[in-house]
Amino acid sequence: MGIIKLKEYNRIWVVDSFYKELRILLSGYGKAKEFYVWFDTRLKMLDAKDLNVISEFPKQFETIKNQPGIYCITYRNRQKNIRVLFTIDKTNNRVLLYPFNERRKNDYINALKISNYRMGGY
Repeated sequence: MGIIKLKEYNRIWVVDSFYKELRILLSGYGKAKEFYVWFDTRLKMLDAKDLNVISEFPKQFETIKNQPGIYCITYRNRQKNIRVLFTIDKTNNRVLLYPFNERRKNDYINALKISNYRMGGY
């Protein structure tokens, strides 16, 4: 597994399967374009600001309890409750690890397992 730098940003990277997983997650979702605009805005915030952005905007970013080094971008909508887990590497880059739709508590547990595994793989 590798990571890829997103050209549009200075410090945003993704694991190589991230956008494929995000497309699958959003397939059939009528507001996918709206989501991508919203997501781009959040990535720009994350890219441009220091790490205080996570605490300054708690409805959009959160620190995951008992999971050091894993953070979350949150998108809440009546149809989708999308979460994007990410980490910050040693050079202060933000690495998007795993997107998922949180419906049940188990969804978060599974996503954290995948994210922790991916953190060890790049």
